[in-house]
Amino acid sequence: MRTVIRRIAALVAVLLLLSPCAVGSAQTTPEKYDWHKGRVYLFSMRPAWPLTPQGNASPDVEYSDKSENTYVDRAGVPWRLQSPCTSAYHQSSGTLVSLAACTIGFRADNKKFTAKDSLGGSFEAILMPDHHNGTPTYQKANWLTDSTTVGTYNYFDPTPGCLVCQYGHWLMDVRPHDGSYASASTWLDPTDPLLDWYTYRERFESQVRPILSGKVQIARGDGRVYRVTASTPTARPSSESRSTRTSPASSSARRRTWACLSPWSPLISGTDPSSLRASFHFYEILTNPGVPTGRYLMEGALTGDSLALKQTHWVHQPPGYDMVDISATITSTDLTGTISSPGCGDITLKKQ
Repeated sequence: MRTVIRRIAALVAVLLLLSPCAVGSAQTTPEKYDWHKGRVYLFSMRPAWPLTPQGNASPDVEYSDKSENTYVDRAGVPWRLQSPCTSAYHQSSGTLVSLAACTIGFRADNKKFTAKDSLGGSFEAILMPDHHNGTPTYQKANWLTDSTTVGTYNYFDPTPGCLVCQYGHWLMDVRPHDGSYASASTWLDPTDPLLDWYTYRERFESQVRPILSGKVQIARGDGRVYRVTASTPTARPSSESRSTRTSPASSSARRRTWACLSPWSPLISGTDPSSLRASFHFYEILTNPGVPTGRYLMEGALTGDSLALKQTHWVHQPPGYDMVDISATITSTDLTGTISSPGCGDITLKKQ
């Protein structure tokens, strides 16, 4: 049953690539979705403050060779504090100076935490001191978010005592490190009940990566077919198939816009097809500039080959935007359905 739900998510997720996506930087689309340069943009997560030390972990957030150095955040995510030497890339003093300092026992001011996921990779988060005068303290959620020394994503978690992990980390994470990453516009929130941080990248690789590699074709109601790739994210839709619409004048004369949108990340969840949940996140891309960022939640069900997702409530509502519902029929390779709002209409997805 989980395979069926993943297939649904993969087909529905592609809708986004004809819709506006929210990006907070001027990076190009290929960089954002590149396996290396896109790791910050795609897989950035900050701990839910506060961090609680476990066992003999230091309450002052100091690394010890005699400790497991494990801290649990408010969402229950276990984060491991890394040693000063493995944190050298994330220090304001520079990598070489930090490496030299750590070998003779100096502490690292910026604290590096990692959280290992289902694929054996790990999210990184860099905690900076509360101040830079006197002895550093770490009582605030002062996370480094915008710098060449920002925490990235590790395709191999540097698990202590695991030689394969250490070599994989050097090959896939340390060796290609150059600081030229597409910056994150938003950070994953581990308290989000729909996120499931532990399997997040696993679901991305199975549901979204095939879309970015150009293995999906999209047909719209105008009869045109689009191939989605990372280098050319969409063909520009016709004026009839643009992803935002303003409704006819209402009695209150309020301007309303419907977003014909879809999740950029695989956030359809649930193992019971009669009780599915989804998080729809929309934002700007090159083919539809100027669209604000928004996100709302949905609930629905898969009955036979019929999928229905209905809006529930906003997480973040841009001014003047309304939610939409989706109904569709799915097969192993196709999704044909309707986005139920003025100006959105029919859509067909075909997986190659």
